[in-house]
Amino acid sequence: MSETRSASPLQAFVDSLLQSTGQLTVIVDHMQRYPSDSAERSIDEALRTLLADVLEIKLERRRPAEFAAAASLLDSAREAIGAEILLAEPGPAPNRAARRRRRGGH
Repeated sequence: MSETRSASPLQAFVDSLLQSTGQLTVIVDHMQRYPSDSAERSIDEALRTLLADVLEIKLERRRPAEFAAAASLLDSAREAIGAEILLAEPGPAPNRAARRRRRGGH
């Protein structure tokens, strides 16, 4: 994804959300492909610990209120996405022979 920021604050938020989701997808995929020797912790637990450790160091100058605001915004976005975007399974693949018959082909 592009590192450029969009003009609108909402679009900038969406861009950041997509970039973050992409990074997390790659990390989870890696964790699933190469499980650690100590499989006592779930991927969820290991990822929570990993992210908390990294963010604690890299974002140490941020105020607690900023984390609370970011968490609230992400929670609202997650709820809106879950309520408004529904995933439907596709129907069966079209039968090519039936289509040809309808068009008068053999």
